[in-house]
Amino acid sequence: MLFRSERLTRAAAHRAGLIVWGESSVGSDISASPRLLGRLRRLSAAAGAQLLVSQDAISPAGAHAKDAVLIGPGGIAGLYVKSRLVPFGEYIPLRSVLGWLTAISRAAPQNMVPGPGARVLHATLPGGRPLAIGVLICFESAFPDMSRADTDHGARVIIYQTSDSTFQHSWALAQHASLGAVRAAETGRPVVQAALTGDSAAFDDRGRLIRWLSGSQRGAVTVSLVLPAASARTPFDRLGDYVPWSAVGVAAAAALAGLAARRSRRPPGGPPRIGWKRRRQPGRPAVPQSEPTARASRPRARRWLAPAAACAAAAVLTAACSGGGSPGAAHGGSAGSGGHPAAQAGSGPRLTITPAGGSSRAATSAGITVTAAGGTISSVRVTSPGGPVPGTLNPARTSWHSDWALGVSRHYTVTAKAAGQGGRTVTKTSSFRTLTPASTDTTMIFEGYRQTYGVGMPVMLTFSRPVVNKKAVERSLQLRTSKPVTGAWYWDGDQALDFRPRGYWPAHTQVSFTGHLDGVEFAPGVYGTYKLTQTFEIGRSLIVVASTRTHHMRLYRAGKLIDRWPISTGRAGDYTPDGTYVTIDKGNPVDMKGPGYNIEVPWSVRFTWTGDYLHDAYWSVGEQGFTNVSHGCVNMAPADAQAYYQMEYPGDPVTITGSPRGGTWDNGWTEWFLSWHKYLRGSALHMAVQAGPDGSKFVSPASLPAATAQAPLAGPAADNAAAA
Repeated sequence: MLFRSERLTRAAAHRAGLIVWGESSVGSDISASPRLLGRLRRLSAAAGAQLLVSQDAISPAGAHAKDAVLIGPGGIAGLYVKSRLVPFGEYIPLRSVLGWLTAISRAAPQNMVPGPGARVLHATLPGGRPLAIGVLICFESAFPDMSRADTDHGARVIIYQTSDSTFQHSWALAQHASLGAVRAAETGRPVVQAALTGDSAAFDDRGRLIRWLSGSQRGAVTVSLVLPAASARTPFDRLGDYVPWSAVGVAAAAALAGLAARRSRRPPGGPPRIGWKRRRQPGRPAVPQSEPTARASRPRARRWLAPAAACAAAAVLTAACSGGGSPGAAHGGSAGSGGHPAAQAGSGPRLTITPAGGSSRAATSAGITVTAAGGTISSVRVTSPGGPVPGTLNPARTSWHSDWALGVSRHYTVTAKAAGQGGRTVTKTSSFRTLTPASTDTTMIFEGYRQTYGVGMPVMLTFSRPVVNKKAVERSLQLRTSKPVTGAWYWDGDQALDFRPRGYWPAHTQVSFTGHLDGVEFAPGVYGTYKLTQTFEIGRSLIVVASTRTHHMRLYRAGKLIDRWPISTGRAGDYTPDGTYVTIDKGNPVDMKGPGYNIEVPWSVRFTWTGDYLHDAYWSVGEQGFTNVSHGCVNMAPADAQAYYQMEYPGDPVTITGSPRGGTWDNGWTEWFLSWHKYLRGSALHMAVQAGPDGSKFVSPASLPAATAQAPLAGPAADNAAAA
């Protein structure tokens, strides 16, 4: 989802003054991930506009919150914390009393922390123009007082971020978005709603529709808004909820007038008499109207009788639901052929299912185990709302175990069959529900759906909270590749995990990633809650080797040298650092600023976070091939820079050699700085991964054949990041 938002943002580059993403568009806490923050800062710079994104924040103490974050090239420029939370969805009122709801539903496993209230953020538009924006999140569009508070604090536009995944394919999406028109008319401010899932819309300051993007559509829209003065006020802004209070006043006045009119029609001389007519039934005398007292008591008796009858009916219904069952029908019960209990002595094989039947907080990490004593397992079938659960039998067919952790807050039913000597069969069924975690972790993968990357591209995962059980996380990850690939996982700290092949990826490899993270305990009490999947492709091989000494770069495509271009790299003091990097992103142009310069540079491809690019440098063509004059980038002739730019994919290897400055770890995607043996040490399992069309498995590195890859085409040279 993050990659799609990035791609849409790049498509809107330099066409908008502010780019707004939907609710939860960034799944993890930006402030806890320098890599993610740097990625969004660079995206803002490339787009020429600040980004208003939304994150699921987690404090160091484990408290959850929903934030809107304003990000520019310089970092975080503003933050709003959602104040009005969704009951039961984001918090449970009276959790000490109603907390049991989490065991039978997907009610909030942990109360989110609300913010202090409405807050205006101050964005900076291109050219340095300031813009005060009122930012609210999802459910808060239903509260007119919040948009009014933003207006009172100087907001000139109201922005809602939302994600209406619960109400897909219903009228609720349009109803939610239409609230923006009401808020616009009330406050006299344009309103924009950006939906991650749901309807996006924009309304002018009178509530008239400007643009609408339904939930079935995908993409981004650009709208032009006429902004009122910050001092402009509507009657609602000045007076508040005068319309509903006026309606209440009118209704109260009408009621008082009606009461007064009834009193004025009463006959003089005392209170009115009560009477009614009753249809006389055959054979019964009529009852005079002058005897109301006896008849008036009957309707009251009936009013008491109705709830009494309802209580009696409820008691009968309860008895009917709970009665008539046998102990053998309870969860975890079993029956063998002919109705004999599976565990009855001498009746055949004995089946054991773990977790135990009837549990409402079963552990997830250990999965499901079925064992047979006195026989062999014939079949195991596990059903849940998430679909069938795969598992593996041991060679002796006496034990079956699920392949992955169980999902949290899920109901499972296990049906196992076993056969003993003499053909005696036994069937056992067990049902249970897994635990609902108090804390959860969000995992993101960098790669985008069906996107193409270079042969050096690492698979990069980012976690919203520090991971303690790193081995369990590694075991939950699976790769499926169209060509055989050997590689390993590497932990870059506690919140980043990368996969890299032993040598470069084989060109034109299809890669499918599956993270079976639902139910994995990342740290004590912290669990994953979903399965993460992605599919992408490795493209053709494109490799650059640039020498700071010879002032030339070699370009290899599809394993062959296709060009040798003159270049100019970093001058003394601004040396271009040695190392094998991979390309990160690109722009045409990129605004580059430094001591004494501020220029838009065409055909620019980045390979470090500190701003080293391969780019068009038309101003240094005379020095290229002879001397180093740049501020650290690789200067190229315009035609060469354009040709490389148009061929490049993210993840294409770039090796810098001959520099007196060594490369710095994590200044770019630097996984190829490490030799294969050093990279293996970063795995919690210290195991290699062999992947292919049938999936992946962990293997001992000692079992692998000797490496035959040769630099620079099949992989980098050893110690490539060391200074020359």
